[in-house]
Amino acid sequence: SNDIIIEAVRNGDFDTGNFTDWQTSGLLRKAVVPAEGPLGTSILSARLGSPEYGPSVEDPGQVPVGSATITQTIVVPALDQVPTPTLSFWYRVYSYDVMFSQRLQRYVDTLEVSLLDGSGNQVALLMRKGNPTNTYGVLYDSGWQWETIDMTPYAGQTLQLSFAKIG
Repeated sequence: SNDIIIEAVRNGDFDTGNFTDWQTSGLLRKAVVPAEGPLGTSILSARLGSPEYGPSVEDPGQVPVGSATITQTIVVPALDQVPTPTLSFWYRVYSYDVMFSQRLQRYVDTLEVSLLDGSGNQVALLMRKGNPTNTYGVLYDSGWQWETIDMTPYAGQTLQLSFAKIG
């Protein structure tokens, strides 16, 4: 194969054990933690939120509502450098909530991958994942999933890559 690998995302494997090269924001906890990875080996993983929150069983609930975000400015390679630039990553979603709240009429407890402009405005929502079932209060675990996103429409651009746990 004639694959060209350019790692435009710095510290993308969180090998430093922290968020070096990433900007963090949001109300929820953000940590780089050891985890059993997708291939059964120990890896370092970015955790947005906390497993300690568990299900919200009291009204209005004791689980913090909010978001946690990590962002990094990247340069998507130009097409003359990389004919088909892609963004590839592993992710895993744990949630006691449903992906879309009928009551709130909005997405909750989702992992959203976006591209932002220099002012932080969303240019593109690349991925939104969460608990696709209608079962609230029971732990949903997506298991490790591999995602590959075509970045051709953004070739040659400097953008902010954002991974966010949305409240």
